[in-house]
Amino acid sequence: MDLKTQESTIPLSLKVLNKAHVFLREVHLLLLFKIDSAAGKYLSAINHYEIHKRLNYSIFNEKKSKQLAEMEVAYETAEKEKDLALLRSKDKLQKKELQKSSQSKEYLSAIATVLLVLFMVVFSRYRLKQKSNMQLLAQQKEINVQNAELIGLTTVQ
Repeated sequence: MDLKTQESTIPLSLKVLNKAHVFLREVHLLLLFKIDSAAGKYLSAINHYEIHKRLNYSIFNEKKSKQLAEMEVAYETAEKEKDLALLRSKDKLQKKELQKSSQSKEYLSAIATVLLVLFMVVFSRYRLKQKSNMQLLAQQKEINVQNAELIGLTTVQ
């Protein structure tokens, strides 16, 4: 094992040693309580029992604090996952709405194009009909002029 690996294990070793020390001290105090009780040293026994209980209570509180912290982390994780799922759902919905909006714009554009082409065809036909009517009017005038000339010739004779 190299020096760096050994140095990295020191904090873990100290933590384990500290826990073992606290556990051994608790057991030691409980044994002293029992020995003092058996020997009739009740004041010393009560003193050892009180210290044992405080240490036991301290260990219990540490465990509960750790469990509470773990539960808080689990709760926060679940909430964040729920929020993330909600955001994903909203994102999907927005994408669908954007797609619908884009499709609507495309349809509207296609309809406008068709209407514009239709208008251009109708307008072209209207102009063509107007031109034909003008030509017919011109021919009608010419015919009327020729008729008038013929009538004038026939009346002269």
